[in-house]
Amino acid sequence: MKFSVKLLLSLILVTLVVISSYRLWGDQKRLVVSSDKFGFFATNDQFQGGTSLSSLIKINQGVQLDCTLKKSDYAWPYCGVSVHFYSDPKIGLDLSGYHTLELDIDYDIPPNDDRSLRVYFRNYNPIYSNTQDEYTHKYNGVTLQADAGKIIIPMRNFQVMTWWVVDNKIPIQHAAPEFTNINKFELATGSNSALGAHSIKIHSITLVGRYIAGETLFLFMLGVWIVVAIIALLWELRNYQLGMEREKRRASYLSQVNLRLESENIKFSELAHKDELTGIRNRHAVRAWLERQQLQIQASSIGVLFIDIDHFKRINDTYGHGVGDDVLREFAMVLSELVGSKDKVVRWGGEEFVVFCQQKSQSELLKMAEQIRHYVHAHLWVHGDEMSCSIGVALGQNHQVYETINFADDMLYEAKQQGRNCVRAVEISA
Repeated sequence: MKFSVKLLLSLILVTLVVISSYRLWGDQKRLVVSSDKFGFFATNDQFQGGTSLSSLIKINQGVQLDCTLKKSDYAWPYCGVSVHFYSDPKIGLDLSGYHTLELDIDYDIPPNDDRSLRVYFRNYNPIYSNTQDEYTHKYNGVTLQADAGKIIIPMRNFQVMTWWVVDNKIPIQHAAPEFTNINKFELATGSNSALGAHSIKIHSITLVGRYIAGETLFLFMLGVWIVVAIIALLWELRNYQLGMEREKRRASYLSQVNLRLESENIKFSELAHKDELTGIRNRHAVRAWLERQQLQIQASSIGVLFIDIDHFKRINDTYGHGVGDDVLREFAMVLSELVGSKDKVVRWGGEEFVVFCQQKSQSELLKMAEQIRHYVHAHLWVHGDEMSCSIGVALGQNHQVYETINFADDMLYEAKQQGRNCVRAVEISA
């Protein structure tokens, strides 16, 4: 069995073990809030001007709150238990990694009470909290019906109390539940609890969370898979390279022969792409380039100058074909010097030449064409006589390259019909 296959099977097995372990034990992170670790205090409405009474005593498995709700000027009498995690209110517990609150309580109530309790996690944030004003510590709260036994509350059920947001003028970006710095846990009677004696036995307060978030575990396993995949790929690449080396040693002679043949092919290819008479490109040399322009997705302009030497037949008839060839060679050299280094000069056939220009405007093409026409007319040619040329100019898009060549040819024909030694141009709409 190949090494990479063994590695893959091993990784699959490890992944299955990790996932199974996470499902069985990953959700076992627990924080028990007990009076042995944290400070438990009785609270009531006396601070708000009420007259309710409350006291807190330890029992076998927790604490017991005994309180009497009394009618007073304060409209919402209450009593409760406040758990302080640290003496410094600025310091709290990060409970953002816990997803469930478990309460094991017994609640004895007076007649006609609705058994409602309020649960708060108080969060301190220096952006909106003040150590001198406890009311500025955020109220993440939920109201529940306290049936006997264990109560399970998902942490996502907690909401920030609207009255706290309004009273403290909290901006919207800080109005969401927050559990990153919880300095107090509070359990209190409901806002409509009946007057009279209330008794709350708190056997346990437990927060349940995960040792590692599912998303984090997924990203970790993904990273492991990527690392293993890279190792397997490098291993296979090493084996491939070793095989290639063996193939290279067996085929060394054929490689040398191929190099010689390739060198010869390059020479023949260069000859095939050059005009034998003038040494510049011929039609075959730009064929592949024209095809690429035609197939390009990204649009760009392409200009074509179609140039023809006026009355070239007279030169051949008067001075002979040898001089005519010399004139063609000189014309190709002059034309190559007049155009830009990025422009392509091609002998199209006979006394016809084509210049391909990219990313030039219509005015720039006309300027170039006129410069060529003037220079040709003023130049002292090898046969000693004046010479002129006619030029057809067309500007189009790269995907219209063959259409642009045809339009430039038409413009050349129009220039010849209008007396030669002139430039005619057209711009093709996209």
